[in-house]
Amino acid sequence: MHKRNIRKTKTDKEDCFNLANLFFTNTFKEYIKPEQLYLDLNALSRQYFALDELCVNLKNRYRNLVYLCFPEYELIFKNNTIYSSIALDFIEKYPHANIISNTRIDCLQNFFKKHNFKYWKSKPIIIKEYAINSYPSVDMNDELVSNLSQIARLVNEYQKAIDIIKYKITFLAKKTKYFESINSIYGIGEFTASIIIAELGDINRFNNIKELTAYCGLDPSIKQSGKSVDIHGPISKAGNKYMRKILYIACSNIVTIVGKTKQENDIEIYYRKKRNEGKHHYASIVACTTKLLRKLLALCKQLDM
Repeated sequence: MHKRNIRKTKTDKEDCFNLANLFFTNTFKEYIKPEQLYLDLNALSRQYFALDELCVNLKNRYRNLVYLCFPEYELIFKNNTIYSSIALDFIEKYPHANIISNTRIDCLQNFFKKHNFKYWKSKPIIIKEYAINSYPSVDMNDELVSNLSQIARLVNEYQKAIDIIKYKITFLAKKTKYFESINSIYGIGEFTASIIIAELGDINRFNNIKELTAYCGLDPSIKQSGKSVDIHGPISKAGNKYMRKILYIACSNIVTIVGKTKQENDIEIYYRKKRNEGKHHYASIVACTTKLLRKLLALCKQLDM
């Protein structure tokens, strides 16, 4: 059925109007191809999200294998440093505790020295001590050990590929007229501003905030049966899922940063208002995403005035 917009609206009136409009006019809106710059940005953005999703799955597998082959790696490479390039290279080469136990200390030191690691002398000694006292769940000849080595290499490659794509997206986004305006919003960095432009394209193609929220799937679901209308449903989620993710993360970061710095910010004030109304944290952040969209659209519209 011909649809006039992407809103997730199911009403008898809307259906009848669309069918009548299609019958009498038999024409569709002329498709306007976006500029090549925005097409390239969108292609890079989708590649970024695809690789990022694959990388997250690989990291989960990687962490599970570490627990089996050498659980003390979590103590050696604390927090997210276990995903650092030097940690991944080391675990790829030495994926099991017994392999490290059977390796001379000078060989381990040479590895860190080649990677320009600051504590190249002391770190291998600590690793060797952990390896000697470790009790892995699998034998060093187990196939899971080679799996860990392979996964560590893949995670490293994916992370490097993602970094290259992030650089390309930021480089291209800086050529657009919207970059500086979006980047000027408190809590939005260069990459977040770039990925927003990559997903929204030419933002001025949206006539009003309703079209923009519908595109992002943040408009409320509308249910109608006869004369009964419910316009206060949950968000439709019918639009761009990547934009919803970007906006959610951006608003969460703004609220977190403002909470630490104690600076006044309209997004954080709106979040507190929703929380005081009794709304859940997630619902409050989603409400803030719509407010952030309004701010984005207003700033970009000003450029064409």
